[in-house]
Amino acid sequence: MSAAPPAVEVSALQAVKLKHSKIEKDASKPLFEGTMEREGLQAYHTAILDMNIEVWYDLLGEYTFPTKFFELTIETARLLMSCYETLVLNKSALSEDQAARLKALEDGLQAIIDEVRGGDDVVFVKTSCRSPKDTVVYSTRFRQLYRDSLASKPTRTENDKLVSLLDAAIDLLKTRSAHELLQTFTSSERIYQDMSVAVSHPDRFNQHFAIRKWVTVPPEMEFRGFYFNGKLNAISQYNHCCYYPHVANHAQTLAKNIQDFFYKNIQLRLQKGGITQCVVDFAVTNAENNEIYIIELNPFVYTTDGCLFSWTHERGILENGPFEFRYQAKECKGSLVAIADAWKKVVEEEDEIAASSSKSH
Repeated sequence: MSAAPPAVEVSALQAVKLKHSKIEKDASKPLFEGTMEREGLQAYHTAILDMNIEVWYDLLGEYTFPTKFFELTIETARLLMSCYETLVLNKSALSEDQAARLKALEDGLQAIIDEVRGGDDVVFVKTSCRSPKDTVVYSTRFRQLYRDSLASKPTRTENDKLVSLLDAAIDLLKTRSAHELLQTFTSSERIYQDMSVAVSHPDRFNQHFAIRKWVTVPPEMEFRGFYFNGKLNAISQYNHCCYYPHVANHAQTLAKNIQDFFYKNIQLRLQKGGITQCVVDFAVTNAENNEIYIIELNPFVYTTDGCLFSWTHERGILENGPFEFRYQAKECKGSLVAIADAWKKVVEEEDEIAASSSKSH
């Protein structure tokens, strides 16, 4: 029988030091030899590989999004890496051989994409470990999507701009074709890093493209939970630099509903699968009907973003509780200061255009 959930204690942000936005730095960037001793590196990579989607997908069944898998060989993983090196690191065109090998992947991939999307227009695709979300800002559509999102808001506060950046980024994670997918995945540093980890452990190489049914999740309705030794010890707002009024106004209900869902449907499944610790991403797809899904599981290591919790100073909470739910209680000044240069450039140039347009009228 599963343990009863601990009591809910909702904690506002005032007592928590605000961390940088996820788009400023990829906190989940894997470590390689040279950053730690070989023995520690082996254990660290094992923790990453142990949370790949193939490990937990069947365990969670209907509580995660429907997914089909396209198997990657180690040669295909190396191809993705070599294409990234050519396109991004060397800023060159693909060779005829690289282009031909990518084209050979398209038909099989497209068949699975078509199967998963059914009557829908798009799917979501990730590798066994992560998605290529680092590439979205370089899309030709990113700026227009940001502009449209910001125009729909009554103000242009820092919070509005950050929310609009994330709205645009999420929209660009929609995949329509295998050709589009391969263009994105061969230009992503995140995918390059994950393939590098995978090929460095050929004895347990098990990598796929995970083609998932697209389910629209409002950005404010994503949450990150910290599970350790049978308990969900903490939950944080996922997009942790944004203030979302709905979350702030319904924090206690959201915390209770996510806990109830976890202890009723997920805890025992993790225990049966031998998963004693992980970082769990939740999606609340319909707050009124309390529809909640598991997006993915992540390794319980400090390179997995702690959102509003600090791995350095608050690991005791993440491992032992008492339970806390953290969220932004109000808009935070300076939320755009430390975002990556490419994102900052979009905001600054769009601000200049808006200012110029205002003067002309």
